[in-house]
Amino acid sequence: MDDKQRIVVIPQATATIISDMIIIHINAGKKSKVSSTTVDPIQLSIFGHRFMGVAEQMGRALQRLGNLRPGDVILSNSPLCGGTHLPGLTVITPILDEAGEKIIFWTASQGHHVDIGGILPGSMPSNSKELWGKNAVIKAFKIIKNGEFQEKELIDLLMAPAQFPGCQGTRCLQDNILNIKAQAAANHRGSQLINSLIADFGLDTVQLYMERVQHAAELAVRDMLKMIYKTTDGEPLQAIDYMDDETAIQLKVTIDPTTGGATFDFEGTGPEAYGNWNAPIAICNSAIIFALRCMVSLDIPLNQGAIRPITVLIPPTPSCAPLNPPLSAPVTYSPRNASSV
Repeated sequence: MDDKQRIVVIPQATATIISDMIIIHINAGKKSKVSSTTVDPIQLSIFGHRFMGVAEQMGRALQRLGNLRPGDVILSNSPLCGGTHLPGLTVITPILDEAGEKIIFWTASQGHHVDIGGILPGSMPSNSKELWGKNAVIKAFKIIKNGEFQEKELIDLLMAPAQFPGCQGTRCLQDNILNIKAQAAANHRGSQLINSLIADFGLDTVQLYMERVQHAAELAVRDMLKMIYKTTDGEPLQAIDYMDDETAIQLKVTIDPTTGGATFDFEGTGPEAYGNWNAPIAICNSAIIFALRCMVSLDIPLNQGAIRPITVLIPPTPSCAPLNPPLSAPVTYSPRNASSV
């Protein structure tokens, strides 16, 4: 490339140099037998990295705008359905068993879209008071149905904000369509890699190690919380932070020294605001996972196991769990939430 950078290609991988980038393809290694009933520490580490490798290769597929494949794929962004931020469109693909009757895994990719309609270009307009004024809202839409990309219906959804006063539909329609296709292609690549793991080791073994990777994260957090309990003489931990409008984010943490579990109580957090100063409960949980993972001394993959020891208590109608419709701005709220943790 040049004299200022060096690219290291791991064994069994290939790199293709083109004018403005390097495309790295990682091939699967040789098959090996692994027990599906007992957990080997070395294999636990290997599977943790393999799962992270799936996510990384999905990212590469997203960059390459790979091809779509037959199947059903769901598009969603609504905070009422687990979404976090309206421009963050989430594409979700089920992975079925060989019979095509049971969902055994999910792959998902979220992409931040520059514009999907609303009062102003971009997102989080300061004068938006209702969810529809911010951006297009999609609860759950089958963007690919039986292998067919539903472009016409997608355009209708992205242009829907124009029906509301002072709003327009998306101003970046072609970008939206191409990026959503790329997200679906990334999911497909993730599905291929998961199926490759199943072919190599068997479904029971893959699910065992996926569960154990989460269990390892859970144990790491529990051990850390037990140590914190000792260093603080068992006293509850309390913190408070503030949004720019002086809305408080208050947290009290009580640790159980026996189990290493903890209660995160947000009693005292300010009420939901009539504007872009809220965040759905998913953001509150994500901020907790992020902060705990930063505090753990071990290198653990980011996963749901980190929050298993935590019981989250939310008071009625706070800014960190607003009622319908939750007008939210997670990029401004989540740092303050994580700071409190």
